[in-house]
Amino acid sequence: MGEHKHSRQREIIRQLLYGRTDHPTADQLYEEAKVIYPSISMGTIYRNLAYLSEIGEIQRIPHPGGADRYDSRPDPHFHFVCTSCGGLQDVGVLSVDDTEAILSIRDSFEGGQISGFTVIYSGLCCNCLRKR
Repeated sequence: MGEHKHSRQREIIRQLLYGRTDHPTADQLYEEAKVIYPSISMGTIYRNLAYLSEIGEIQRIPHPGGADRYDSRPDPHFHFVCTSCGGLQDVGVLSVDDTEAILSIRDSFEGGQISGFTVIYSGLCCNCLRKR
């Protein structure tokens, strides 16, 4: 992909996303961005999130039963989704052995080309578990 010029909107989205651990949706980022940049559109949010994800600055996380979430950590790590409250959180990083296993699957896959993967564990988060 060709190099994109710097944009104020993209920088706002980066600032809103980086350092967060709550994995916001595009809608959440849009509501927050409007406070800083009132004329920003939802389309601008989606285009910039897609671009940042495509160039590997962020991760787009498909959320089972809900809107995609966005993670400022592009490094390989797993996620956990609570089946009760829908919360999404980081679980941990891959070990060297996990990375080698994933690469060997990618290299031996005969049905196409694997360019990435997503691992999402599910269950009850500690808050929902305590409520039961």
